[in-house]
Amino acid sequence: LAPLRLGRAAGGAPAYRLDRYLRLSGFGLFDRDTPDGYPEEDPAYADTNAMLQRWRFAHELRGNLARVLPTNLRQPPDNADDAALEAWRQQVVDTIALRLTGQTLGPRSNDAVMQAFAQTPIDGMTHIHTITTLIAQMPETNLR
Repeated sequence: LAPLRLGRAAGGAPAYRLDRYLRLSGFGLFDRDTPDGYPEEDPAYADTNAMLQRWRFAHELRGNLARVLPTNLRQPPDNADDAALEAWRQQVVDTIALRLTGQTLGPRSNDAVMQAFAQTPIDGMTHIHTITTLIAQMPETNLR
C-alpha cells in the first residue's frame, strides 16, 4: 500500500515504476496463484530488500512528490529570523507528512527530518525535493 499512496500523492506514478517496485520487492502483480498467496506477516514487508525498494521508489518520484506542498510554503518567509525559519520548516514537514500519511511524523522521525532540513540549503526546489523524499522514506510512510 505504501507505494500506491505515494503514487497517488505524486499525481500518479507511471505503471512501469509501480510494476518494477512490486517485482523487485518480491510481490509482483501475478507472482502468486491466488491473491491469498501473499504473506500477511510484518517481517515479509519489513526486510531490508523491501525497505530499499520503497526508498528507491520514493526517490524516483521525488519531483512529483513535491506537488503535495502548496506553492506558498515552498520558500521561507521574507526576512525570517531563526524562530520564523524554524516554524516554517516545521510547517513544511507537517504539511508533507499529513499529505503523504494522513498524520504528522512521530517524534524521532520529525527530529531527524528537521535536522536534515536545517542543513539543506534553500535553493530553488531542491530543498523541497530533498525533504519530501526523506519524509517519503520515513517509517511512518512505509507501513503496509
